[in-house]
Amino acid sequence: MDLSNLLDFTGLVLLSNNQQSGIFQHSVVVIVQHNKETETMGLCINFPLRLMLNDFDEDTWSVFDNVPVFRGGPTQPKRILVTSMNWDARRQILRWQLGLDQQQALQLMSQYPKSGFKAYCGHLSWQPGELAQELQQNLWLPVPMPSKKIFKTTNPKLWHTLMLQFYPEYLKNFPDFPENPTLN
Repeated sequence: MDLSNLLDFTGLVLLSNNQQSGIFQHSVVVIVQHNKETETMGLCINFPLRLMLNDFDEDTWSVFDNVPVFRGGPTQPKRILVTSMNWDARRQILRWQLGLDQQQALQLMSQYPKSGFKAYCGHLSWQPGELAQELQQNLWLPVPMPSKKIFKTTNPKLWHTLMLQFYPEYLKNFPDFPENPTLN
């Protein structure tokens, strides 16, 4: 995927290419905000916490008992970001809202009953130019992933699936990846 002419990274899906264990190991990240003058923000979408939003504050989020919570990233890990996704089939766009409070979420739920909600503990952030530099160093590998599929997935093995599909040549560098994954 050629990123040389890309001015806005928003919506870009990235796979971590870090072979050491750590916080970014096997991360699938979607860039949710990008500004060349301020920070870039991403959410890790493949690490569900096996908690629901109302587990954090039942009084505030009682109606949202089926909203899953994910480990979004190491920046502000105690902050919960509530998101809403609604695929507009007619216009072929993903309507996505970030950082909703209870009132906003309830309003979206009534306006768009098919909206999907997810919550994230923390996020990833990059200073201006930092993400472009990390992309040049192949610390992150971009993947073409249709926007309507980005937030529908809850697969914790998503990184493995996408690496096998788009970057199989990199897998030999990962000691925990089997030599022939088709035999598993």
